[in-house]
Amino acid sequence: EIDKMGMDHRGDPASALLEVLDLSKTVHLTITIWKLITIFLKLCLFVLQIV
Repeated sequence: EIDKMGMDHRGDPASALLEVLDLSKTVHLTITIWKLITIFLKLCLFVLQIV
């Protein structure tokens, strides 16, 4: 069904869909988000220890 999608003035929906489903980028983004959450939680715990 992806090959039946057309391109219009807003872009190529098939390319956008394939980019979202690309596991290498998705996994990298997930790891980055978890690292940021971990750093944020460590910072929160540090601030709470000071108070």
